[in-house]
Amino acid sequence: MIQRRHGARRTGKFVSAPRTSVRKATHCTPAFFSRRLSPAAFSKLRHTATPKGPFGDAMSRWSLWCAAICATLTYVRAARWLLSGILLFVFSDLVLADDKATCLSKAEIKDEVRSTACTRAIDAGRYRGGQLSELYHSRGGTQKDDSAAMLDYDLALRFDPKNVSALIDRAAVYTRRREYNRAVQELTFALSLPLSEYGRKVAHQWRGRAHRGNGDYDRAIADHTQAIRIDPKYANAFVARALAWEGKKDIDRAAADYSEAIRLEPGLAATATAYHNRGVIWLNKKDYDRAIADLREAIRLDPKFANAYHSRAIAYATRKAQFDRADWSLALDDLSEALRINPQSAGALSDRCEVRAKLSQVQEALSDCVGSLALRPSHADALKNRGFVHLRLGELDSAISNYDDALKLRPKDAEALYGRGFARHKKADAAGGDADIAAAKAIQADIAEEFARYGVK
Repeated sequence: MIQRRHGARRTGKFVSAPRTSVRKATHCTPAFFSRRLSPAAFSKLRHTATPKGPFGDAMSRWSLWCAAICATLTYVRAARWLLSGILLFVFSDLVLADDKATCLSKAEIKDEVRSTACTRAIDAGRYRGGQLSELYHSRGGTQKDDSAAMLDYDLALRFDPKNVSALIDRAAVYTRRREYNRAVQELTFALSLPLSEYGRKVAHQWRGRAHRGNGDYDRAIADHTQAIRIDPKYANAFVARALAWEGKKDIDRAAADYSEAIRLEPGLAATATAYHNRGVIWLNKKDYDRAIADLREAIRLDPKFANAYHSRAIAYATRKAQFDRADWSLALDDLSEALRINPQSAGALSDRCEVRAKLSQVQEALSDCVGSLALRPSHADALKNRGFVHLRLGELDSAISNYDDALKLRPKDAEALYGRGFARHKKADAAGGDADIAAAKAIQADIAEEFARYGVK
């Protein structure tokens, strides 16, 4: 009986080499084929790994060929996976770099494109600290909703508490939300940090707006003036300072600042606000031609400026002392356009109610007054105008009731007093009627003639 050697196994009448040698000789691994064997070692390996004789020689050659093919395939697969990995790494790195560049680009890019690039760059998880803060800040600027923008600015400041751009933009959101104290606090901190001239003027501009929101017009004017010192061609600062001057009832200075904003940027849509507000100043001064000219320019620059149509309607309706049907028809057209743009304007609905009532379109007028009061139940003008509509319709009790409600809100309204007095006379309440009419004439001497022009006499 043949004894088995330690580490050997029986294969017919042949005894193979130890297992480790066989694995090294026949297993298809790069380690074997990378070894450099001398001819003697190769011959020894061939003769110990395979049977002897002609059949063994053929087997040996066949095994080596198979091993060589296997090794080649192994190397090809390894090379393919290695190349794929390299290409994937390089390509993903290039895409990531391109996303970051798109996200932070100063060029004009659609918000959707920029937001998508920012999100991919953030989700990649490759950026930290200041770079990640900039990505969140840039994405915040693309958000349509202030809540989503605020979330991004919060994250930007979490990763870099001194990101001044994020501080300023978050303060702007606070201002739009009317959280003026938080905005002032944020902008004061931003101004204590190193800022470019552009950053300082924008920070002063927004802090001025926050002060104005708080009714602190002097501080608002100081901030806007500082922004103008930094950039004397900063038209928005002149518009903002003009609003603060209006808050202080300094109308002439307000008009001067609006005029300067228009001089600096006469053809920009943003200047439409300056034209509109200056037009309202001329309107209040009863300079109707200049008012209409400015309001027309505001509409040209911004055809969807509902307030400009509304203000021009008022100018058309009031520019002549006598009732002029043509002007009131123009006013009706402008009010209808304002309501097409903004159907939820209680003021425009109330004014169109008045215009329609005075143009004898009483049923349409009543509908407008009802709509205005549905939006703002305590609207004194809408109550007064609805009282006038009921007066035109001969519904005296309803007219008196509406005039009563209007006078509770505005006790010295000449039109409401005269209308109620007229209705009381019609109901044979001579004493009450006389008292109301006398009070109305004390406020506006020609009130009776005005009502007569509208068919109430």
